[in-house]
Amino acid sequence: MSPWVTRPDSVRDVDSVRQRAGAFVSFLTRRYPRQSAVEGLRERLTAVSVAARPALRQPHPEHEEDAMTTQQLPSSEHSLNIREPYFDLIATGAKTIEIRVGYAKIRKMAAGDSLRFNSGDDTLLTRIIALKEYPSFEEMLDVEDNTAIGEPGMTRDELLAACRAIYPPEKEALGVFAIHLDLLPG
Repeated sequence: MSPWVTRPDSVRDVDSVRQRAGAFVSFLTRRYPRQSAVEGLRERLTAVSVAARPALRQPHPEHEEDAMTTQQLPSSEHSLNIREPYFDLIATGAKTIEIRVGYAKIRKMAAGDSLRFNSGDDTLLTRIIALKEYPSFEEMLDVEDNTAIGEPGMTRDELLAACRAIYPPEKEALGVFAIHLDLLPG
């Protein structure tokens, strides 16, 4: 019997449930704006999502001896190409949310994973702290902090136009992901 409480694929299962719960809370936020119960639910889900991933990797108490020789499951590292102005904004800490559509590569990402951005010869390492899915750019912009997405001073309409200039409607239909980032040293 493995010393792990759960199988490695359980981490992905938990991440999937967390993403769906996040989408549900986003729906409730739009439907019932400024409701304290919805905000409380959002805060609790955020706290659970941060705590859930490391907790899944803890050794089972009955197998502590086996766990001493077993390394923890590694986080995945992903890589994305990004346009230079957005790369620079992430590097300075002005941009903490990267927007992508639901390609398979994006759907494999999870909170806690490393994400390396490439722009020409430059690279930048970040950690994914949250990954939220939305049905459209408009719905994403209704919920997310717009100032953390684009260039300083961009309006919501300018952000929407920038997203749609990169992704045509058939790509937006794949789902919209807000990838919340934390810049790592290096």
